[in-house]
Amino acid sequence: MQKLWAANFVRTKHIKYNKLINTAANSKIYGLIFFIILGGFSFSYYKFQKYEPTVLHQVQDVKGVESTRSPDVPYPQNIEKIGLSRTLHGEQTTYQVSMTKEEVRDFYYSTFQNKRWEVESEGRYDDFIISKYKSLDKLITVIAFDLSDSDKTLVSIEISPR
Repeated sequence: MQKLWAANFVRTKHIKYNKLINTAANSKIYGLIFFIILGGFSFSYYKFQKYEPTVLHQVQDVKGVESTRSPDVPYPQNIEKIGLSRTLHGEQTTYQVSMTKEEVRDFYYSTFQNKRWEVESEGRYDDFIISKYKSLDKLITVIAFDLSDSDKTLVSIEISPR
């Protein structure tokens, strides 16, 4: 029985000793990994603090998407352009102007009549007027909204191919 007890005692001590050695080895590995990561963060922070962006020079020849806006489409005087966007059907420009929706409609009607555009359709409603003008290759839709809280009119012009 003493031999059995002695064998168990030695085996238990051996297992505890191996765990102690493994724990010490693991802590060294974890410490090494910690310092490598800390060093990486420190290096990144240092490089970030020392970064000085280069001065960009203005590009003179900018090439982009060709606009479908025709030079035949004028704007009234003193407009405040709000936006320009490309749609599935063409290009849309939105602006505000100090005119009524009827004055906007008359402006575009007289302009397009002088340039031999035809009125395709026109709709007058309480809050807005929609006018469509056509040429051989383009369709222009002008929508004018009276803004209730100001003396300005919101105008949207969509130019699309026919």
